Parts: sequence; C-alpha cells; structure tokens
Amino acid sequence: MSQDHNYDNYVEIYNKQGRQAAQEYVINECGLDYPAFQRKMRNESMYTFNRSTKKFGLKSEETHFMSLEELCGAKPSTSKVENQALSRNSEFDNLIIELIRDRITELHRFIRLDKSSNQIFVYSKAIKDNGYSLSVL
Repeated sequence: MSQDHNYDNYVEIYNKQGRQAAQEYVINECGLDYPAFQRKMRNESMYTFNRSTKKFGLKSEETHFMSLEELCGAKPSTSKVENQALSRNSEFDNLIIELIRDRITELHRFIRLDKSSNQIFVYSKAIKDNGYSLSVL
C-alpha cells in the first residue's frame, strides 16, 4: 500500500470519524506508531491540519513555508496599512516625547522643585538673562 494512499485514508477517517478512529487505523493498518505517522505525514504529504476547523485539508499552493506568525502561534496582523499607520504614530509619539524632554530640560535651568521641603525655587535672574519675563499668579 502506498504512503499517499495511507495519507488519503487517514485524512478521510480523521475528518469523518475523529482522532481516535484515525489512531486505530494508523496502528492497525499502517504498522506505525501514531506520532511517527504524524511526523511523516507533515513532512511528506500534501495535507495540512487546520486548527480552527480541526480537520485536515490540502496544502495551499501559494505558500510553501509557514509564516512567522504561524510558527509562533500569534495571529497575523490585519493589514500592512495598519502596520504603517501604527509605525507613523509611534514615530510621531517619539517626536513629541523628544520635544517635551527638550522643553523640560530648558525649564529645569530656571526652576527647581524640592520635594523634601515642598519648595519651588525660581531663578528670576537666569530667566531675565535668557530673554524671558516672569509673572507670578
């Protein structure tokens, strides 16, 4: 009996009668242990297991390799457009963060906060020397 014929029968039994019947078929008819048969089938046959339907089907001719998402078990991203949008958003967020850091660094030259004594020190001379005006509300 050819291996392809064994794979066809196995897939038919698995999809119609379930895993237990397929295991019995492999052990009784093929003379192999079940894990060894599964490995051979995965490597040599044209069938692949669909986890969502829990059935075997023919491999797609379009993809000869598993994607990284399939290997890692992660869901693939929905579209490239969304990925680009997320990338642009993160670039924009990084720009905003950098601008805020610059502003805080500049303000730090003129203002000091002392948490232990709950005081704020404002260096008015440094503010005026750099061309700013100071207003206290």
